[in-house]
Amino acid sequence: MAAAFGTETGLTGSARAVARTAMFTAARRYIDANPGQPDLTVDCVLAMSQLSRPTLYRLFEPEGGLHAYIRNQCMEMTTW
Repeated sequence: MAAAFGTETGLTGSARAVARTAMFTAARRYIDANPGQPDLTVDCVLAMSQLSRPTLYRLFEPEGGLHAYIRNQCMEMTTW
């Protein structure tokens, strides 16, 4: 999935945006499904997503950052 951002794949424009959305959605679903796991860390999400750290961080910028998103999901789980 990480190769979807590379220019060597030939993806441009909307196809590239779809790939970016799919990667973001997969990472977000993983975090949302595992908020109580003690090993839910940025490195864990990086390994699952197979994206580079800068790419993953860039995808989560609108959410306040990757670490903030993980923290918020963990806090939401404890308030239930």
